[in-house]
Amino acid sequence: MSVRFGFPKNLVRTLLLGVLTILPALRAQELSPVDTSTWEGYETTFPAMGSTMSIIVYADSEEKATKAFEEVRLEVARLNDIMSDYEPDSELNQSLLKAFNPTPLSIDLWNVLLASEQWSQQTHGAFDASVGTLTRLWRSARRTRNAPSKKAIEEAKSRSGWQHVSLDASSRSLKIDVTELKIDLGGIAAGYIIDAAFDVMDRNGLDHCLINAGGDIRCGASPPGRQGWRIEVAPIAPRKSALSKPAQKGTLDNGMQNRELDSQPLRRIYLSNAAIVTSGDLWQYSEFDGVRRSHIIDPKTGIGVPGPSVVAVISTKCVDADAAATAISVMGIEKGMIFASNHTYLAALMVNRKPNSETLDYRVTENFPQGIFDPKSKSED
Repeated sequence: MSVRFGFPKNLVRTLLLGVLTILPALRAQELSPVDTSTWEGYETTFPAMGSTMSIIVYADSEEKATKAFEEVRLEVARLNDIMSDYEPDSELNQSLLKAFNPTPLSIDLWNVLLASEQWSQQTHGAFDASVGTLTRLWRSARRTRNAPSKKAIEEAKSRSGWQHVSLDASSRSLKIDVTELKIDLGGIAAGYIIDAAFDVMDRNGLDHCLINAGGDIRCGASPPGRQGWRIEVAPIAPRKSALSKPAQKGTLDNGMQNRELDSQPLRRIYLSNAAIVTSGDLWQYSEFDGVRRSHIIDPKTGIGVPGPSVVAVISTKCVDADAAATAISVMGIEKGMIFASNHTYLAALMVNRKPNSETLDYRVTENFPQGIFDPKSKSED
């Protein structure tokens, strides 16, 4: 058994074969004529969820924008303290310590766990937030550069599975029935928190905004005088890579240097009143028994899903786009795109590069936008 890891980009979930970039939205020369005495563009950036959150908003006063930015920062920090599986004192981790008995939850933790259960059910387990024991096993492997044994993987799998989790709506409580089960909300909490950040902006009357956290994006109403927030979805196909040295059996190699990349945009789209989330393994990946594997764990195997591939999902809410992108990555391109096509509130794009080949398998659902995408107006061109 051999394992080699590409260096992680801190804790940021990134794309495989792809990047999602926001083309500049605040350059005056790119804007249609607007009354700039009423509408001005403002932007803020701050650390959040192991990454960076940025907000662009159009408002009639700097004071109003600044006030909302601070409220968002505090709300994001509050929710991260509840849902983080990295922080020992988070409500999530503290609740799991007591959850052999029914344990009451805050409304936010309840909401995200209930959403996790619903996504587990409708994806037949492809989305599973209960794989925290497995994700911790692989994090430890990255730190120590020692590959987990197949026995350790099987043991971690035995402490995973949503069938061991019970949510009681009458008491808004959590109960688990297996020792050391851990919950990892990395595939859904970011979307939930971004939606909460958007709600703060909306309550302040600032719905002409865009929120971006590590490539997960929620768009509000279009910038004044424009048809939407211009976003580019582009795959990156590796041509050559130079590894520092071959990984020895049972060890991890974090060195990947001098990577040459080709980039060809797939879609330049305009979004408003929608969210877009990407998932994949451009930087976070491993090679396990000679197969490139994403950082996204397949609950059935206990190992990262085969790569390279990238998924981009659009939905009205970021929490749904986030969970769907993870689930589709686990399902693979055939089952994943069928799933997306059967759920009309989702629009999805997926790209796989076949092993030892430069050939890309590129799929989109029929409703993935070519131009403007706005669920509120149903307008697209």
